[in-house]
Amino acid sequence: MQTTLDRSLATSRRRFLGVAAGASTVSLVGCLDAVGGDDTESASYRHRFERSGLASAVNDGGIALGSWEEENLSVEFRESSGSQAAVQSVNQGEDEFGNADTGAVLQAIEEGADLTMIGHVLEPMDGVVALDDAGISSWSDLEGETVGVFPWSIQGDLVRIAMQRNGADPDGVEFQDVQPGAHNTLLRQGELDANISYWPQSKVRLENEGYDVDTLDIATELNHLGVCLFTRDELVTDRPEFVGRFVRGWLRAHRSFVTDLEAVIDAHREQVVEFDEELERQTLGYIYESRVPTREIGEERGKGWIPAEKMENTRDVLTSIDYIEGEIPIEDTYTNEFIQENTELSTDTAEIYYEELESTYDREIE
Repeated sequence: MQTTLDRSLATSRRRFLGVAAGASTVSLVGCLDAVGGDDTESASYRHRFERSGLASAVNDGGIALGSWEEENLSVEFRESSGSQAAVQSVNQGEDEFGNADTGAVLQAIEEGADLTMIGHVLEPMDGVVALDDAGISSWSDLEGETVGVFPWSIQGDLVRIAMQRNGADPDGVEFQDVQPGAHNTLLRQGELDANISYWPQSKVRLENEGYDVDTLDIATELNHLGVCLFTRDELVTDRPEFVGRFVRGWLRAHRSFVTDLEAVIDAHREQVVEFDEELERQTLGYIYESRVPTREIGEERGKGWIPAEKMENTRDVLTSIDYIEGEIPIEDTYTNEFIQENTELSTDTAEIYYEELESTYDREIE
């Protein structure tokens, strides 16, 4: 019988099948001048969206500050039009590494993609947002209300599960499709009782306008994984040293996101098209909190560790809404070997986040 640690260390070794699908053509590149030495290698890192806000700043900062240069890697950071596009791009060999929603990676693997998740980037940050006078402070309070949700997303399905787990009836909710950017406006106008969105930014925007806001965090309720770092199986199998170097640079980049924040933002500002810096700085505490595991995991395993039980729970949640079939053994979809071989760096990175959250944002991660 496999132990939890055995499952967490499992590495996929499926044979190459490939996915025949078109990759995103939307790509802006954060460039690094070629570093010295004949042994410098190139790698591209595909982000799941176009640059916006501070969510992708860690990558631009990592390149500018030489996080990967220390590993003799010249890294290009590329954008895409969504998690599925990022997954396709890496699977087709256009990029060596990418980040995407865990569900999108699992779905692609079920369809034959030869991919392995090698680190946890951040927790999901979708949630229910409501003005205080709507009286929505629990999942059962959503019954009989109109809730805005982005089209083609699984947010509404996840809210339904959260309601069911709390004894509420999701059939009593009217889910209304809302285009991105319109959710807060419709909330203020009273056309929605609540919306499902990237809740830290929605919350801060509304509070800045003088509203009192209630939120329900989907991730806290469902305990599922958000965004993961991934690569192709062939790189994990045939070039583990190359993958390990990338992961070390990735961890250093995350550390710099706290220790050299202003330099990271400066580098990001030069690359991003649209950036509400004041608002994004107000959400930094939430962003930092989403990027580290619990204290128990962080102190022992560090930033990036993928907990076996949480991965299994993610599979179960996504299977329950028919997003994936859930038939592939979950231990064949990820590995913690590269985080484990860099335990000192990963635990130090996690501790830096914990200290910053406590000292600057008065938040203690349990």
